[in-house]
Amino acid sequence: MRSPQFLEGMRQWMQNAIAFRKMTNDFLAKFRTDLQAPSREDIDSVMLTVRHMEKRLLDRVEELSGQVRDLTLRLGNGAPIKTTPKSRTARGRRAASRTKKAASKVASRPAQTTPEIKPP
Repeated sequence: MRSPQFLEGMRQWMQNAIAFRKMTNDFLAKFRTDLQAPSREDIDSVMLTVRHMEKRLLDRVEELSGQVRDLTLRLGNGAPIKTTPKSRTARGRRAASRTKKAASKVASRPAQTTPEIKPP
């Protein structure tokens, strides 16, 4: 296994594999460019930008919610609005919101009664 011939063969094989990989990547990049298809880097960049915008929007909504709560308390127009703690993530807030909405839908439905089946 450690013979010079084996090591030389493995070195050549690895160099050929790396060269093939580079040629394949270059070919596919040119192909995507010709098709005007987005590359993986383009998609990753867009996803990162969208996530950053989502975080900024959620932070701003929390800030505005606090301002509305403060104004409501100053005016004395009712009880303070219950807010979620800032430690929750955006995904956690959305999941909690969906759970609350589903629970309120179930609670607001009238109770369904099953008709009694009388034996003949």
